[in-house]
Amino acid sequence: MFLVTIMAGFASSFLVTTIEPLIAKTTFSQVFVGLVFVALLTNIPEITSAVAFARKNHMTLSLEIGMSSALQIALFVVPVLILTSPLFIHGGFDLMFTPFELVAVVVTAMIANYISSDGVCHWVEGAQLIAVYLLVASAFYFL
Repeated sequence: MFLVTIMAGFASSFLVTTIEPLIAKTTFSQVFVGLVFVALLTNIPEITSAVAFARKNHMTLSLEIGMSSALQIALFVVPVLILTSPLFIHGGFDLMFTPFELVAVVVTAMIANYISSDGVCHWVEGAQLIAVYLLVASAFYFL
């Protein structure tokens, strides 16, 4: 497991070094690339399994896969990165959000909570979540 963690670190470093020229050559901002491209690329296994379960009419399980992934990042990965970053980066890593980013996080969390509150999911709710993702991504593109 330690070896796989080291390999994932090298893969992440490679991803960052290959994305930097893309950002320099295009009009994409770092926030947009991180929110859209990196998020989609790094979550391909979850997306694939969620789509497979949704095709088998297990919409609730498909929604739970996405929610669990988001909770894992929010409750485990981000705090570990914050706590260990002073060991690797001079000055550490902090979570500095612009007001728009903070509003986007709060609104998307509220929408996800509302959609998952009844415990049942169907295709309309999935379409609504995709629409919210596209709206947030387009808003970050034009910022």
